[in-house]
Amino acid sequence: LPGGTANVMSVELGIPGKIEDALRVAADPASTVRAVDLGTVNKQKFVLRVSLGLEAAMVAGADREAKDRYGVLAYLWSAVQNLAQSQPARYTLTVDGKKIEAEGLTCIVANSGNMGQAGLNLIPGIAVDDGLLDVIVIGQEKLKGFFAAAGSILGLASVQPEQRTARYAELGQEMRSTIQYWQAKQVAVTATPRQRMQSDGELLEATNVHCAIEPGALRVVVPAG
Repeated sequence: LPGGTANVMSVELGIPGKIEDALRVAADPASTVRAVDLGTVNKQKFVLRVSLGLEAAMVAGADREAKDRYGVLAYLWSAVQNLAQSQPARYTLTVDGKKIEAEGLTCIVANSGNMGQAGLNLIPGIAVDDGLLDVIVIGQEKLKGFFAAAGSILGLASVQPEQRTARYAELGQEMRSTIQYWQAKQVAVTATPRQRMQSDGELLEATNVHCAIEPGALRVVVPAG
């Protein structure tokens, strides 16, 4: 049932944002059960994503008063405030056993790419039922382009579906060009210097991060069709 600020998983699964409507879906015999992947970070469960650096600072900067007043916009304002202070880190990643070095302002390990509004995703193609984690590193020099493409996608929300499909695909490619991206079942991340980390909106203290995916571990009632 939706009860958070952005209700990201509800948006991801097509569950209505109002409690009353979500309860009707839960009680509707026509509703279906969908198997959703579950992530673990240092043996703690998550359904959305784990991040280090800028996104974690953004979560920390969006206090309860701001979220109650502005909703998801509180996160955007926090991101703008933290961007000027953010410094790049060197990430050492082990992606399904392969060691990779990457530099960026933020590293994200995602089960869901949804940003809390229909059509707005970290990048297109991230799925909550593919049995894979999506690993994203965004560099300092690419961040402006990433936000520009994301903003353009958000602006398409009012456009008729048949008119926006091609533009979604085009902007999706623009977003992919601004990031480093991998998929894996297990991921380990170490940041130098050490960065803040968050998991599904909760700040965590850790030096080394180990994430894994549990395919289809969570079963959720969703609207039919």
